[in-house]
Amino acid sequence: MQISKEEVFTGRKKIDSLLHQAYQNVAEEDIWSAVILGMRELVKKHVMNYEDINALKTDIGIPLLHVATTYNHPRVVELLLKAGANVNATDHLGTSPLLLAAILGHANVARVLLDSNADITVTNHDGATLQTILALDWPSTLLITNIVQVHVDHTAVQKGRAKIRKYLNDFEEVHWKGKP
Repeated sequence: MQISKEEVFTGRKKIDSLLHQAYQNVAEEDIWSAVILGMRELVKKHVMNYEDINALKTDIGIPLLHVATTYNHPRVVELLLKAGANVNATDHLGTSPLLLAAILGHANVARVLLDSNADITVTNHDGATLQTILALDWPSTLLITNIVQVHVDHTAVQKGRAKIRKYLNDFEEVHWKGKP
């Protein structure tokens, strides 16, 4: 039996539609899935069910805000912050959302975090600072992202980190101007 190209593409469209609906169904019941998928309106509905959004952590201590940061959903990050998420929360490795955004080159998330007064002097348990993370070489970046099982693109990470450096310079100018 031979299948035509048209049948393959038609089948893929049907599968995409079924998968989208399945993801939607799961996200309607689970805040974690809604955050991972960046479904802001569903996250908004879910956060109303939690008295303390900071209490939501994975079994190894990764806060929900870190998940939104990892998946590069700035609007979800913003929503979680408005719902009371701690902008400077750390995970089991002492990594803040801002440090995580810098590792991954997620400039738009970093901007939201900086605008929410994220601590730019934070260090993780290994002593890495925002500046050292922004200067990470590519092999070190790949090692870290492989450990946390996140796929990254070299060019996107480099461009994102360059934007974060600019945001950081702008942030420091505004917040430290005229201070000794």
